Amino acid sequence: MASTFSNTGLELIATGEQSGTWGSTTNTNLQIIDRLTNGVGAISLTGTTHTLTTTNSGSATLSDGQYAVLVFGGTPSGTNTVTISPNSIQHVYIVKNNSGQSVVLTQGSGGNVTVANGKSAIVYANGAGAGAAVVDVTNTFNFQPLTATLTAIGALAVTDGNIIVGDGSTWVAESGSTARTSLGLGSIATQDANSVSISGGSITGITDLAVADGGTGASDAATARSNLGAGTEFIVATNQTPTGSSYADFTGLPSTVKEIEVYLQEISTNQSSTAELRMQLRVGGSAILSGYTSTSIMNTVAYTSSAGFVIGNNSAVNNVTGIIRIVQAASGVWVSSHSAKVGSTYASYGGGIITGVGTVDGIRVSTSSGTFDGGSVSISYR
Repeated sequence: MASTFSNTGLELIATGEQSGTWGSTTNTNLQIIDRLTNGVGAISLTGTTHTLTTTNSGSATLSDGQYAVLVFGGTPSGTNTVTISPNSIQHVYIVKNNSGQSVVLTQGSGGNVTVANGKSAIVYANGAGAGAAVVDVTNTFNFQPLTATLTAIGALAVTDGNIIVGDGSTWVAESGSTARTSLGLGSIATQDANSVSISGGSITGITDLAVADGGTGASDAATARSNLGAGTEFIVATNQTPTGSSYADFTGLPSTVKEIEVYLQEISTNQSSTAELRMQLRVGGSAILSGYTSTSIMNTVAYTSSAGFVIGNNSAVNNVTGIIRIVQAASGVWVSSHSAKVGSTYASYGGGIITGVGTVDGIRVSTSSGTFDGGSVSISYR
């Protein structure tokens, strides 16, 4: 029975064949296996075509097509087409092209692979006959091609403390203050954790610092004041100029109001004789006009009133400027105190109380006679 041959030209000796000569055939087979596994073949190209043959008939024969690695060289006159023959063999090749020209690997009509000069590839021939194809498996590998920027990084010194930054055209190694400048870091980057100095700027996006650690435990003013026991912030109402009226009403105060301050700014009336300025709480949308026990002292003269928290004034020429503070002392109980400048030479001070008051929703500033003819009044509350 005659020998048969493998895809890559190994001679498969039939039983009982080649008595006395099988050793030579076997040695050639082993050499073919060596080429198939780690053989590097230098393939010299000329012109524009070359046939890469694998002998797989007749007898075991070494051929160039059996090499695992093909290194193309020579002096081709242009792009060189290398035909893998026969078109029925299957083979994997590692290809390196040093020929000075592009090399096109082909086996049939199914597809070719071009390896540019100076490049390498891993390809396989599928041995499909007339429609055989050569396939580049390198294209399916996921790797970063070598570029000028990678080369630049590889050439940088590995000095301790260096960092890699871009300078607008390539990668460079920087350290110390130069690196901090490139990274946009200020002087705080060089400070010790237990000795940090911050001047100017702002800090956002941090966890609220607890009161025990010197913070407020809050990120808004109202909560901070509450945490620090500082009370609620005063809310300032719109300033009024009540000229021509006998009163100025401030309405819409919240039901939680506990403290009201009234600010008189050179307020005056068209009174012809002694008259009073009165601060009257509003409940249920109406001013409380009685029930007060209130006293104001001006130039040793006492003015008393049950119609409001009073500031005495003994003359129309005396403009009044001052502050009246009205506070809820207990449920339904409101007390007041005031100090004011009356005219250019007098001072007024005093206080008062009213009990049985419901939910306060405003305050009225009024005159006991006449109307206001100058100045303004405003309030704040909390």
